[in-house]
This record gives sequence, structure tokens and C-alpha cells, in this order.
Amino acid sequence: MSEAKDLKRQANNLTELSIVDIGCNLEGVARSGDRVVFVPFCDEGERINARITHTGKSCLFAECTEVLTPSAFRVKPPCIHFMKCGGCVAQHLSRERQLSH
Repeated sequence: MSEAKDLKRQANNLTELSIVDIGCNLEGVARSGDRVVFVPFCDEGERINARITHTGKSCLFAECTEVLTPSAFRVKPPCIHFMKCGGCVAQHLSRERQLSH
């Protein structure tokens, strides 16, 4: 099977991921095989269930469907519109964690 077909088949699949780093836009970074996976609203050290939303040439993009093991820095977002309006990207992290990135 070609690599392009394999990547298309991965879209919409549910998978368990370990977030290993934080990206430049404060998104979680995981690995799935030899691919990097970017997952918004996640923190380094978290274990999550995620749904692959789309594939890029060399990476995957996913949305978190469930946090299995939260980061020590995860907090309840102060805004009820967080994750809906798109204006903020890090309210799920403590202020200390936000400032460290």
C-alpha cells in the first residue's frame, strides 16, 4: 500500500498518544510511528485519546477526545468559551506553565 493511502486511512482513527513536547503554538506534540502528531490543548507528559483529524505530508493533526493522565500543570480554564472561540490557546495550563513557554 502506498504511503499516501496509508496516511488517508489514518484520518479519523482514534488512538492513544503520549504527549512528549510542546510546539511553538503551545500545542501538544506526540509521535505515531515515524510521524509527528500535533494536538491542541495538551501538555507535555499527558497521556490522551485522540482522533486524527487530517494528515500533512510529514505530520498528523489530531484533536484530544479524552485526557487519560493529565499534566501536573493542567487547570480548569477560567473562561467558559475556551476551546470554542479560538481566541486563547493555553488557558488549560497554569500561569507558571504558560510563562515557561
